[in-house]
Amino acid sequence: MTQQDTENWTQSKNLFCFWADDNPMSDIRKKCLDSLPNTGMNIQFLNKAAIAEWALADFPFHKGYKFLSSTHKSDYLRAYFMHHFGGGYTDIKYLDYSWVPALDSLANSENYIEGYPEVGILGITRKKGMLFFLQHAIKVNKLIGCGAFICKPYTPFTELWIKNIHSIIDNKFDSLEVNPASGPLDYINMKLADGSKSQYPFTHSAFSGENFHPVCMQFLDKIGRNLKTPDFQIDYK
Repeated sequence: MTQQDTENWTQSKNLFCFWADDNPMSDIRKKCLDSLPNTGMNIQFLNKAAIAEWALADFPFHKGYKFLSSTHKSDYLRAYFMHHFGGGYTDIKYLDYSWVPALDSLANSENYIEGYPEVGILGITRKKGMLFFLQHAIKVNKLIGCGAFICKPYTPFTELWIKNIHSIIDNKFDSLEVNPASGPLDYINMKLADGSKSQYPFTHSAFSGENFHPVCMQFLDKIGRNLKTPDFQIDYK
């Protein structure tokens, strides 16, 4: 991909979703994937091979990307793609409505991102301590969730988002290189099959709620909330 490919995000109407590793996709996930054309967007479902083809020569993926869990690869990729390409991103969840009005709303506004209203204080991570939780909980009615959104590329929002993720990886890179993810859902201290605790250095929400919501807090006046909250009651596994 080239810089030119990043410039027409409104016309392309891309909606990106990723399957970053070789782990099998469940039947319910496959059905959810089949639902994505309901959005009216141009579905860009990228598997492990296709993801690499989108990496920009001038902005390669972080050297630690290959050591990340599938979950964290997805967290990384959504920030990378929203910064460099813009358009939409969604987790592979069931969608039954058009995203085009939200896309048009974003294109015709001063906002940087359109998302869905955060589910409430249950959507705020407790992994960063009570002060972090309270600071974000009191603004939860202005926050958006981490699982689906539409972004303009190269905004201060996406720049800070991907910059923070790179810093998080940089700070733990030595440990990450020695203790790469052992499975698609790995996180620090997760109980492994042999009874030991994972030494993989990141919490489950290190790149998502622990980073995404603080970025949102910096740009509350540049966030739209015109997407619908996904159905989190479905067992997607």
